[in-house]
Amino acid sequence: MFTNTGCQHSDVLIIGAGSAGCVLANRFSADRGRQVTLVEAGGYDHHPMLRMPSAFYLPVRHRKYNWGYHSEPEANLDGRSLLCPRGRVLGGSSSINGMVYVRGNPADFERWQQLGAHGWSYADVLPYFKKAQAFQGLQHADEFRGHQGPLAVTNGEMRNPLYQRFLQAAEQAGHPPRADLNDAEQEGFGPLPMTVANGVRASTAQAYLHPVRQRHNLNIHCNNHATRLMCEADRVIGVEVQTRTGLQTLYADQIFLCGGAINTPQLLLLSGIG
Repeated sequence: MFTNTGCQHSDVLIIGAGSAGCVLANRFSADRGRQVTLVEAGGYDHHPMLRMPSAFYLPVRHRKYNWGYHSEPEANLDGRSLLCPRGRVLGGSSSINGMVYVRGNPADFERWQQLGAHGWSYADVLPYFKKAQAFQGLQHADEFRGHQGPLAVTNGEMRNPLYQRFLQAAEQAGHPPRADLNDAEQEGFGPLPMTVANGVRASTAQAYLHPVRQRHNLNIHCNNHATRLMCEADRVIGVEVQTRTGLQTLYADQIFLCGGAINTPQLLLLSGIG
């Protein structure tokens, strides 16, 4: 339910409606006895170019949908500064990315487990990948793919004959063909899996948020930029947000920071944490 922000108290407050925030909003609001507030600095994802797979290169050019971050000049790149796109809209970066669906390599998860992250081995995380996925055209879940999750995934149709020639050339060069680029091996060439459903981008907002936005215990605030965490002793009790009408404070029992790899650390630093 889209609302205007006021000074209020929630059971759960989620900062950032990107890939993580949309999932958490869906999951927490499934408990109808829990009041959930989701805050997003960007706007709504209604524009057609955010939904058209063939227009994927357009949102990245718009500061309305992209924070437009750049790296510091890199000495090892001849002093160049690199673009670092980050989504500023419902769905976050999943609303402006290239829609390529690639999971982490299984060896990465095994390494995490070896380093002490128990419960994060490939065998541990694979069921959750499958639970989230709805691979288009798959009637039953197989070893690596799910078919009933909220996130639609489809292989490119690859109708252009050059695609097939490219795959044949890769195989002739000794590279293994892969029907699923997210299986246990990943190395090889094959059709590219994409987060697309029926010709429309399957962002996390489309997959997780919009289907439940009418829940009365879910309040979604767009164009509200979190600027500071409000602390009491050693506990965060609220978040200060910049709205179109000024600064307001939202309070909650539980607060989750889902602003991504850049905005979450920035918010912590602005709040004197870290």
